Amino acid sequence: MPEPVFHQGAWWFQRPDGVWLRWDEAAQAWQPPPAAQAPATPVSPESPGAAAGPPPEVPTYRPLGGSATIVYVLTGIVLALTLAAIVSGALEVSLLGRIADGERVSQSEADNNDVRVAIISILQGLATIGAGVAFIVWFYRAHVNVRALGARGVRHGSGWAIGAWFIPFFNLVRPKAMANDVWRASDPSLAAPVERARWSGVELSGVLFGWWAAWVLSNVGNAVAGALGIGDDPGTLKAASEVTMVSDALLILAGVLMILVVRSITARQDERLHAVSATTV
Repeated sequence: MPEPVFHQGAWWFQRPDGVWLRWDEAAQAWQPPPAAQAPATPVSPESPGAAAGPPPEVPTYRPLGGSATIVYVLTGIVLALTLAAIVSGALEVSLLGRIADGERVSQSEADNNDVRVAIISILQGLATIGAGVAFIVWFYRAHVNVRALGARGVRHGSGWAIGAWFIPFFNLVRPKAMANDVWRASDPSLAAPVERARWSGVELSGVLFGWWAAWVLSNVGNAVAGALGIGDDPGTLKAASEVTMVSDALLILAGVLMILVVRSITARQDERLHAVSATTV
C-alpha cells in the first residue's frame, strides 16, 4: 500500500483501487473527501511542517493464505494426537475401573499406562501450543486487514488479537467479540470504506458460535478433570479420565470448526480485496 502523502495541508493516501482518502483529525480516521477535493494523480508531496505531525499509520493488507495453511497443518496434528489421547484415555478408564473393582493389576501394566498417557499428553500439549501460536498470528493479521480493507469503527485495537488470549476469564469474551468483527467487516459485498453502522449488521455464521462453544466447554472440562485428578482414589481418577475424554472430543470438534472459520474468513477477505480493488470513484 502506498505511503501517506502530505498535500495541500492534509495527509492523503491512495488505495490500490486508486481511491484517495484524507486523514480526518477529528474522527481519527481516513475519510473519503468530496470528489472535487481529491488530489489529482500523481500527487507531489509537500513538506508537512511542524504542525502537521507524523503521517497517520496506514494498515497494510497481508494475504492470509500462507498463515492459514500453517494453521491447517498444525491443527491437523493436534486433532490426530487428541484422537490418540481419547483412545489412550479409554484404556486408562478400563484399567482404573478394574482397580476400583478390586482386581489386582501388575506394576508393569500400571507403569506402561502412565508412560503412554504422559507421552501423548506432552506431544498433544506441544502441538496445541504450536497451533495456538499459528492461529493467533493469523487472527492478528485478519484483524489488521479489516481496517486495510476499509472498515471503520472497529471496536478494539489489533494488539488485543494477541493479548486477549492470555488474560483469564477475559479470554472467554474478547477474542470471540473480535472474531465477530473480523467476520462481519470482511463481508465482500460491502463497499469501501464502510462505517460500523453498516458492517456490524452483517449476519454471523453458526460455525463461529459452534467453534467458540466447543472451545469454552473443552476448557471447562479440562478444569473439572484437573480438580478430579487430585488424589489417589481409583474411582475419582477414573471419573477424571472420563471427563478428559469428553473434553478431548469437544477439542476435536472445536478444532474442525476453527479450520472452517479460518478458511471462511481467509476466503472472505480475498474476495473483499478483489471487490474493493475493482471499485473506482
